[in-house]
Amino acid sequence: MADSSSKKPMRPPFPVEDISLDLIDLDLRNSRFPRDAQSQTDAFELMLNTAGDDCLDMLRDLTRSGRMNSSDTPIVVARDGRYVMMEGNRRLTCLRLWAKPALLSQDESLEKQYLSRIERLIEDSAYAPPAVLRVAVAPDEADADVWIERKHTGGAGGAGTVEWGVAMKDRRRARNDPAKASRAMAFVELVSGEYAEEPDVLVALETVRSARYTFIQRFVDRGVVRDMIGLEFSEGKMTFRHGAELSLPIIRQVLTDFAQPKAESGKTWARELDTVDDFREYLNKYSHLLPGMGDAGTKAADDAGQDTPGPAGSTSAGSSGDRGSPTNGEGSGGGSQSRGNGQAEANDPRPPRPARGREHILRGVVLDKFTPRIQEMVRQTSLLSVRAKTRQSR
Repeated sequence: MADSSSKKPMRPPFPVEDISLDLIDLDLRNSRFPRDAQSQTDAFELMLNTAGDDCLDMLRDLTRSGRMNSSDTPIVVARDGRYVMMEGNRRLTCLRLWAKPALLSQDESLEKQYLSRIERLIEDSAYAPPAVLRVAVAPDEADADVWIERKHTGGAGGAGTVEWGVAMKDRRRARNDPAKASRAMAFVELVSGEYAEEPDVLVALETVRSARYTFIQRFVDRGVVRDMIGLEFSEGKMTFRHGAELSLPIIRQVLTDFAQPKAESGKTWARELDTVDDFREYLNKYSHLLPGMGDAGTKAADDAGQDTPGPAGSTSAGSSGDRGSPTNGEGSGGGSQSRGNGQAEANDPRPPRPARGREHILRGVVLDKFTPRIQEMVRQTSLLSVRAKTRQSR
């Protein structure tokens, strides 16, 4: 056994200090948030929008017991003469509300939802809100992260430690390397940022983020989904190909649907939307909401002189090329012609017209076991016209 005298002594814990609450800021990059906050006011509102009920449970515990949790010291990092709360943002929010519930007046919906309940807790409390908070001061964010990660691998909600959900853990992984952000996280950040003034969209987004985040991951991982909606993903960031305004109708519809526990069929969304065709058919139901759909397909069909592909690559036959159109020079205005077409074709001695060769290949191929990239390559290939390409090569 090695001599203990040759080993390093244990590193001391972070120093504990009593710091004025006025000097402590919320973490703008809190892993609870769907996106980075832009200011302290934004962070305060995001905390209540994402964990408002948990905050109320904690405030109830604080106002009744008049004591902070002695086994769980908040962790801060000094920055520019102030302190950033690395661990304990929910507590800081509660203490701010206790000291000044009028902060809720900055957001009408939050004020309506929480003000009366908070005022009742304060009125019933035998204690006054603290002016200082005892915190552990970490030397830097990296040192604080070690203990924050360990803490949030278990626990329960309410007045105690709240375990992070899948979305929070995903966001935490990408905190120090944004390029590692998943498509699901990038989608949540995009929607929450672009539609900050659309409360119904944000409510639905938060429901889906907290309850069905892994399904959102499956949804935006599908190449056919990104192509039909117009989502571009690169280096951890997602953007709308057709802009936020044109994309709003389909995003609102999708999130409203997914916020429901089950699809109309009674199945869970994970079972309702499984294969590539499932996702395509689902979005085709809302083809009128899809931005920019049909433009590329219409151009390809015009170049080929053939049918126009719809949103999912299906075709609608042009009226001038329909099989069974009059070819004997008769007019098109009489109902008798329509009634006589079937009989005329039956008595026609001429041989049947040759069947038209396939215009497209790879349509209907099931590729569920392949990667999203291969699925997208095959889908793009299935949109090309064989006839058009043959003519061009001659």
